[in-house]
Amino acid sequence: MGYSQGGALSHGIARYLHKNGDPQLAGQLHVVPNFAIQQDHWTEEYKLELAEKSKDPTQTCVFPAKPLKDWSFLLSYIQDDLQFKGPHFATTIDIVKQVSDEDREYFKEITHPVHVTRADGDNILNNSEINRYFETIKTPAELKEIHGWDSDHYILSDGWLYEKVLANQAAFLEKVLAKRG
Repeated sequence: MGYSQGGALSHGIARYLHKNGDPQLAGQLHVVPNFAIQQDHWTEEYKLELAEKSKDPTQTCVFPAKPLKDWSFLLSYIQDDLQFKGPHFATTIDIVKQVSDEDREYFKEITHPVHVTRADGDNILNNSEINRYFETIKTPAELKEIHGWDSDHYILSDGWLYEKVLANQAAFLEKVLAKRG
């Protein structure tokens, strides 16, 4: 299971198992997986800064997220970009801003169970890439599910929604295990 950038990590582990181990061990529970970042609001200045700083792995820059709809879960939040948005390493942002060609090819090979939780109001990730990923995988329909929730990217910060997301994932896992009987 992976949340946001952890989704990219869990996806990488599943890809490794598929290529180098037993693909039957692979299965993915994604919560707003970071397959691609929204870039429509990036300024030309930011793009140039990112291109320049990403040449040096020690350089950092502020993560270019859109503002959240609701900041109340951050009890001590101060309107300070560096406290909440970074700094992040520029090379990391540059790498994860879009789906890699290697991942696009791997998506076509996925046949294991996949559950995706998507934040319909995601202010960071590109949901169209998450949807494209889900449509591309070859997993049988009964072993894959995608659910959208009325939330921004920080979907697991809301207690009641967190419980619903986990209950939804548990029900999916029960269904998968019952099929494998």
